[in-house]
Amino acid sequence: MYKEFIAAMSKDFDLSDSGELKCFLGGKVEQDREKGIVRLSQEHYCNDVLKQFQMSDCTPVDTPCEANLHLAASDSPPLDKRKAEVFRNYQQLNGV
Repeated sequence: MYKEFIAAMSKDFDLSDSGELKCFLGGKVEQDREKGIVRLSQEHYCNDVLKQFQMSDCTPVDTPCEANLHLAASDSPPLDKRKAEVFRNYQQLNGV
């Protein structure tokens, strides 16, 4: 079935077979053909983000803020007063 699929796709697209998929969009791909399992991991990507923001040695916690914390709009500066660099870094850190 695989060979038929590749042959059909090759008619319309330039293809190359690089072997078993190990990495996709920055994530690690592990395959166990016997068990029919595919595992996806973003550990490498997450470690890169931690390095970028000098947080490689941070201590992970389940809840990164104090319990029952309530935020209000007044806790944040208005959009026109926010520093673009800080806003961009926040977006990168949170994957926005």
